[in-house]
Amino acid sequence: MRSNLKSNVPLIEKDQWETPDYVFKPLNAVFSFTIDVAATTANARVKNFYTADDDGLAQDWSGETVFCNPPHTGGAYGTWIKKAVGEFHEQLTETVMVLPFNSDTQGFRPVWKYAHYLIRPYGRIRYTMGGEDRGVPWFDSCIVVFTHETLDTEDLLALSEIGYVIDLFEGVFPGYIK
Repeated sequence: MRSNLKSNVPLIEKDQWETPDYVFKPLNAVFSFTIDVAATTANARVKNFYTADDDGLAQDWSGETVFCNPPHTGGAYGTWIKKAVGEFHEQLTETVMVLPFNSDTQGFRPVWKYAHYLIRPYGRIRYTMGGEDRGVPWFDSCIVVFTHETLDTEDLLALSEIGYVIDLFEGVFPGYIK
């Protein structure tokens, strides 16, 4: 039976769910992340990570290749987008973020202006916790890539295993068409 997020699941628990392997592994294969900036000890996807106690928003991300699946509830991800954009411009920090696809919100606006790639997963992301399926959220997600590099065809094909890859400078990558 297909499980969905239940409204009686505390929001704090939803914000601690981990990015599933089918999303993280292709991303990591392309970007080789050096740090997870919005993690818990239970859901960190990279050896080096910041927890809420470390306050990833207050840390310097320079010299890192950043993976970030920030808290989604209450629009908190907008602050994380702002931080990623600042690090991208000031430190040339490459950051990949898993976000709710709230494309018309003020917090999401910097994505349209500064991100190089946007990936629209095929269907909703099935989050996990401790390796166990936790279901799908009621909202669509996207993966945003802040990079100065143009990805090669091999990398774009790897990312297209997750979803539609949109180069925000060039358009939709046709590699997903079988």
